[in-house]
Amino acid sequence: MCNLQLPANVAADLAQDYDRLREHIAQGLVEMSADGIRVTDEGRYLLAHLCAEQDAFLELDTAQRRLGSSR
Repeated sequence: MCNLQLPANVAADLAQDYDRLREHIAQGLVEMSADGIRVTDEGRYLLAHLCAEQDAFLELDTAQRRLGSSR
């Protein structure tokens, strides 16, 4: 993500996050195309927030998987 882009093959792994990404697209923070996902100039100012939001979601998902597998 250091070049503010995710290639399509990596972005495909974010399918469960498309609803959240649509919100960011509507706000003009990211753009999605056949090439992948790109953070816009406006989104650069909120990049730390965008990444932290994704990290929190991944941590929650991982915790839920661990809980589910321990049952």
